[in-house]
Amino acid sequence: MKKTLLVILAAIASVGVFAQENTNGGDLRMANHHRFSVGLRGGAALSMIKAADAQKQVGHDEFLDLQYAYYWGAKEGKKVNLGIVTGLSVGQNVTSWRGAYSDAFQLNVMGDAIDYKLSCNFNETMQACVAELPLMFSLQTQGGFFFNVGPRFVLPFLGKTQQMLTDGNVIATFVKEGVSLENEPLTGVIPSANYSQKGASTMLNVLLATDFGYEWGFKNGHALGLGVYAAYGIGLTKKAEQTSVIMLEPKANGANLHVNSPAKLATGLPGYCDAGLKLVYHFGFAAKK
Repeated sequence: MKKTLLVILAAIASVGVFAQENTNGGDLRMANHHRFSVGLRGGAALSMIKAADAQKQVGHDEFLDLQYAYYWGAKEGKKVNLGIVTGLSVGQNVTSWRGAYSDAFQLNVMGDAIDYKLSCNFNETMQACVAELPLMFSLQTQGGFFFNVGPRFVLPFLGKTQQMLTDGNVIATFVKEGVSLENEPLTGVIPSANYSQKGASTMLNVLLATDFGYEWGFKNGHALGLGVYAAYGIGLTKKAEQTSVIMLEPKANGANLHVNSPAKLATGLPGYCDAGLKLVYHFGFAAKK
């Protein structure tokens, strides 16, 4: 997906250079006008969730942008036009963590005190399909440069978490008897397996976003833009859904064990950031005076 997007960006950027050489462009750039835009953007994404023993890994995101902009027109003698941008973006971001979990505690199981030592390695990936609603201040220059900045409101509507566990180890020591059992079903086993869970996050995120670059104008008032984008955001303050890394449920016929997602252990403000390339085609229309 990322390779395909880069090929598309390179191909259309070359078309933009050709357009610059063969049109005078910029007819509406400094005028009072409307813009409807269709764009693609994609790049690197990183979750800023803070969870014990979890190391963040760089993921990726891809979006389709549908936007509307209004520009008031440059004042006489000025070479800068100001406007506002809004619209709807739909896409996905994929972030991941990896690391090693360990825990130690004592439980009373059917009258026996048992000391537990547990550990495992994990690799977890979270995929979120989201809609974004931008509300951004926009600046255009007569020379073709553009700059946008403002908030993007993120609404998750579909999500998937995949967790891979390896090298699980459970040592259970019966205190009274002085007997230790290692990886026995009776006292608990962490299986090496892949787990998958679907579900949408209910947390609204607000990103402070910016994008800037250069655009080539066409004689009909349309334009092709190529630039970079970046955003950083924090969700609402979050409480941990679980208190332990490895959850243990003792039973008479064996113990149930599972490993929590880092996201369920995180507290505070779960941040997110992304950055990458964007490609956009603008349909420009003069505003009625």
